[in-house]
Parts: sequence; structure tokens; C-alpha cells
Amino acid sequence: APPPPPPPPPPPAATSRRELKDLADRILEKHGPSKRPVHILGEARFGGLEVQLALAAFKDALYKEGSLFSKPFNFNGLFAEVVAIAGGEGRGANGEDAVTLQELADCLEEFWPSPPPLPPPPAAEAKATTAVSPRKSEDDDYGFEEDGYDEFEDDDDGAPSAPAPASRAAPAPAPPAVTPAPAAPTPAPAPAKAQAAP
Repeated sequence: APPPPPPPPPPPAATSRRELKDLADRILEKHGPSKRPVHILGEARFGGLEVQLALAAFKDALYKEGSLFSKPFNFNGLFAEVVAIAGGEGRGANGEDAVTLQELADCLEEFWPSPPPLPPPPAAEAKATTAVSPRKSEDDDYGFEEDGYDEFEDDDDGAPSAPAPASRAAPAPAPPAVTPAPAAPTPAPAPAKAQAAP
């Protein structure tokens, strides 16, 4: 009978992150959570985020943030953790292990208390478009005149106001002016009769 197959290899042990957490705590204590790791390590004095750094160059870059390392720090352990997470085995110019500061910044994000900010939207999507509201019809503005009522409007207290009549009754015409008749002429007095001579 053929020999039994060999047992599967044990799963790889989880990569330690102890030195990464130590460095993250030191950066947070100095700079606070508002600055992301990529903002700090991306400063020009560190030499660039995408440069492949072997162990010696990796240490030299981080030493430029000297105040973080007033207490002893395990640079070799930090370098090994980033190599294991980022897959930096054999990437150096001479076949040695190498990592970038961008990969270090990505590893440190795991320990940051707030998520990274969202990237800004593209310019085409950021441009706001103003919708033009359609023009109201005359019926919307003045109500339905054929029904004899204006459109209801809500008062401040939410109760609809009473409908107002669409048109008011025309005032009654004034009675015609009466012209007084002319007064009758006063008759002239009759002349006195002449008395007869005696």
C-alpha cells in the first residue's frame, strides 16, 4: 500500500505587530491623531515614500524623527514586521530585504484611532448643478377660478384658511339724481283801480 500523504503544514503564525504598535503610540503621543502616518513619513526629510530601504537605510530614515526614540526602540523588530506584512523579502538592490516608508505608513494605519479621510470627488462630480424649478401656471398662482375659490393656503398654525370668493359682487348703482322742478313764477300784483271823482 502506498504510504499515507504527509500532514498539511501548520498555518503560518500571525505576524507580530508589537513594534508597529509601539511606534504608532509614540507618533500619536507627539503629533496626535489629526496627522496620518503618511503625512508624517511623507515629509521631504525622510527621502520619499516609495524608495526601497534596506535595514540600514530604514533606520537612518527613522532616526530623523529623533525625539520619538528618546527611549530604546527595536528597529530590527519593526523592520522585520513590515517586511513580513508587505512582502519585502529580497527586494533590495543586492537581494536583501527592503521596504518603503509608504508600506510602513500603511501598517501604522491599523493603530490609528480614526479612519483616513475620504479622497476628494473628481472635479466633474464636485461641480454642483442647480436645478431650475418649473414656472408655476396661472392656476397654481391664483387658484381654480372656474370653481369660484382661490387655492387654500396653510396658516402658521397649520389650519387652512377659509376660501375667499374669487370675485366680489359689484356695488349697486346709485339712484339717479333728481333735478328739482323750477319754481312757479310769482304773479304780479293787480293795478289799483282809479277812484271816481266826487
